Amino acid sequence: MMVNTVSSESQVYALLIGIDYYEPNPYYSSLMGAVKDIDLVDT
Repeated sequence: MMVNTVSSESQVYALLIGIDYYEPNPYYSSLMGAVKDIDLVDT
């Protein structure tokens, strides 16, 4: 018989990607600071 146990501790994982610069195009502008924002979340 298989018994499922639930831990009171859970872990959350996230992949954070910051891109400050896109090649010039008509759809996106430079995000200037996205990497800095990711660094702040990481601390």
